[in-house]
Amino acid sequence: MISLVLIGIIIAFPLVVGLVWKVGAPHLFFALMAGELLARYFGHETDYFGIGNAAKILDPIILIAPIILTAFFLHKTIQGGKLLLHIVPLIITGLVLAVFLLPILPESIQDIAGQNQLGEAILDFNAPIIGLIVVAQLVYLWIINGKHRSRSDDKH
Repeated sequence: MISLVLIGIIIAFPLVVGLVWKVGAPHLFFALMAGELLARYFGHETDYFGIGNAAKILDPIILIAPIILTAFFLHKTIQGGKLLLHIVPLIITGLVLAVFLLPILPESIQDIAGQNQLGEAILDFNAPIIGLIVVAQLVYLWIINGKHRSRSDDKH
């Protein structure tokens, strides 16, 4: 039960942030990708500063910080009616967050998360999950934010 609550909190985080601060799913998804890159390439640089063991703590912070900062700087960029269109992509962003976050958390937390099928699948099949979700987010971005042809475009 604790494992489901843990995974639920992680998956719900972008959803709650997006809905409360009215920030679009593509913005938070991009922030998550930026956080992943920062954590992957700079989180381990803590050895150079003499705080090598801090990477276990810093990596999750570096991963999540861009989401929080993006929500802060882009709050209220989505209007009320359009916010509903972002619910499913925000949940998908939460799933990606879980895929990125669970493997970098301490092993004791990973063990807790792996006690159910969802947590075990996230930990074991993170590469295919990321591939499918990134493609789904791109398709969503193209459909929702793509140029819509108007009738005046047809006259030219």
